[in-house]
Amino acid sequence: MDIMAMAVDLLKKQLGSNLSDDTIANALTGLIGKQGDKLDIGGLVSKMMQGGGLQAIAGSWLGDGANEGINTAQLKDVFGDSKLSAFASQLGVEQDTATRGLAEVLPKIIDSNSQGGSLLDLAGGGDGLMGMAKKLF
Repeated sequence: MDIMAMAVDLLKKQLGSNLSDDTIANALTGLIGKQGDKLDIGGLVSKMMQGGGLQAIAGSWLGDGANEGINTAQLKDVFGDSKLSAFASQLGVEQDTATRGLAEVLPKIIDSNSQGGSLLDLAGGGDGLMGMAKKLF
């Protein structure tokens, strides 16, 4: 399953939404962005690694161990209040509901797509991975 399809499916289950897959995909693209024809989770991970003290959380999602959680305040730091508000509005739910849904879904999406060799692609190739590793230490 590709990243977008997985993200849409997980978010739909989390929010209990009757929205179309296209509506959810468009909302996710507006929030996270796209890299080519895929959801830009590599860009999201890079953003988490570069600021806000979220390196350990992002690292746990990329690694093979347990995933650390992320709270709604941390997501607001990553995306900004206005982007989260627009995301929730597109989905037709309250911002807190949308943000809690993201907090549940994002670790699963990134963890599932950072195994089996796709870690380098997710992290921006070998150079991106090395840059992230330097920030962890």
